[in-house]
Amino acid sequence: MVLSNISRVESIAHDILNELNPKDILKMVKAFTKLDYNKKKNKLDYLGPIFCNLTQTGRGREIICLDKYNLIDKILPFASFQDSLIRRGGTIGILKNICFDPVYHDIILRDPDDILCALLYPLCGPEEFSDEENDMLPIDLQFLPETKTREEDPDLRKMLLESLLQLCSRRKSREHLRSKGVYEILREYHKWEAKIAKNKECLLACENVVDILIKKEDEIGLDNYKQVDVPQDVAEKFLKEDEEYLKDL
Repeated sequence: MVLSNISRVESIAHDILNELNPKDILKMVKAFTKLDYNKKKNKLDYLGPIFCNLTQTGRGREIICLDKYNLIDKILPFASFQDSLIRRGGTIGILKNICFDPVYHDIILRDPDDILCALLYPLCGPEEFSDEENDMLPIDLQFLPETKTREEDPDLRKMLLESLLQLCSRRKSREHLRSKGVYEILREYHKWEAKIAKNKECLLACENVVDILIKKEDEIGLDNYKQVDVPQDVAEKFLKEDEEYLKDL
């Protein structure tokens, strides 16, 4: 727990990685993903936040995403791990850090859709979709049971939505998200958030993604949002508008 706290500082995360080699990280991930790894029955949940903090750094993201080690696939199931909010939050934090780095967007959106499913599954409920809509969804998100519930923690829901927003930066990625039924999933999620959970920040985060996905590319008129230079005064205006919008919700 102490290491998870001090590694929040990016410079310290760099220092920790300098003392570790990829094999050390591999051993830590093995311990994290094997629930009965610790013979004294310590749950090792705080390894999740530690990995999250390490992926603040470029080297941390690189190690987690390298095909050579396949670490990202090993941690994905814990994005929906109901037995521990700490473990679940750490995993979602890792995914968010990776999504905020455009270098890894092609990896995130690769086939099969395992990483995209890890981002979307916690936002899915038991709603039924039309046959046409179901055909768009990744296999793992089709025909979810009536007992399916959404992520209960609003901070984690917001992190997932912010991650999806980052994936909307490039035209190629936006088209992929549309083809996988992300809009349809968020449409139902927004209804639930507005009626049941009623978290204003999550509603705004959802609407930010939907506002992009419902637009045609001709309307957007650019390939990469991240290449747009937004003046400081305009950025501040947008933030103020968001604050006013949240007050009115």
